[in-house]
Amino acid sequence: MKNITAIAVFTLAGLLAAGNALAQQHEVRASVPFSFTAGGKMLPSGNYTISAIRDNVIVIKNREQRAVVLTQSQGTVEQSKSGSVLVFERHGDLFSLRKILCAPRGINVSLPAEHWKRGSYPEEAMNSPADGLVLIPAGN
Repeated sequence: MKNITAIAVFTLAGLLAAGNALAQQHEVRASVPFSFTAGGKMLPSGNYTISAIRDNVIVIKNREQRAVVLTQSQGTVEQSKSGSVLVFERHGDLFSLRKILCAPRGINVSLPAEHWKRGSYPEEAMNSPADGLVLIPAGN
């Protein structure tokens, strides 16, 4: 009886460890030095964990600020020449998360373009073309 209990405990521990390792494979961390939008929500600067929770859905979390966004994504074959990165589109002082390029972690996705709400942001920033892309290194 003790052998069966021991085998069950070791099996359960192995499954939990394997599940945790699998979840970590689809997770990336980054320190973002500016506030930004993702999934229609403004997020503060800080340390973020981004996880793929299922096909075409990612969760973006900042535990210190208690900020969480669940958003749709679309897989992309695009690769970063700079290693794993978060790609932000810049409009004046506004930043929008557009891509997460981290193939080694199983997250290589683009996010929908933000639709700026009238009155929420400066008019010139909303109507101006993108000022460029900003890349933030991402790791595990």
